[in-house]
Amino acid sequence: MKKNLFQNKSIVSVIIILLIVAIIGGYLFWQKINSTVAIDTAQISAPQMNLISANGGTLKEVFAQEGDVLPPNSLIARVDNEIIKTRTGGELIKLNDGVGRAVSKGEAIATIISPGDLQVVGKIAENKGLDSIHVGQNAYFTVDAFGSQKFYGTVSEIGATADVGALTFNISDKRTQQNFDVKISYDVNAYPDLKNGMSAKIWIIK
Repeated sequence: MKKNLFQNKSIVSVIIILLIVAIIGGYLFWQKINSTVAIDTAQISAPQMNLISANGGTLKEVFAQEGDVLPPNSLIARVDNEIIKTRTGGELIKLNDGVGRAVSKGEAIATIISPGDLQVVGKIAENKGLDSIHVGQNAYFTVDAFGSQKFYGTVSEIGATADVGALTFNISDKRTQQNFDVKISYDVNAYPDLKNGMSAKIWIIK
């Protein structure tokens, strides 16, 4: 009888402990949700600069390749007698090569970015917490390539107008919700492994 009573007390104690753990876990989860604004769709990116052929013609030579980090005035390609080169330094992320092919007037031969300008750019629907986001707020983000590792930054810009090319549809009230860009700046020297085009998720701290 005493043994059964002891067992019953032990079971009750375990249940109470589990309930306490569940309550604490639920509270922490609720607190996290209500203290941050989450943006699930984001990407590491930087402003792109296209290097174009002013005259067009035949692509005669190519002097660089994708992935090269180039100083200012680096040679990229030659279209007939026209030399295509960088004005400022940057990383070559796209090269429309193919020696011997025809190049149209105004066609982009290459695209470069400045690695120092990399940011995390997220898209958030106007009804998903946009009103709680302000320039200067602290934020952290994860990058798919690095699992759950956290990186830290600051809200540097909020889109002044909606991204009309990426609309979401709210079924409940049949209204179209606009998406806005939110940019997070971070110390690129502290996170050298983050590359242009990587997918990310953002949490902005209220």
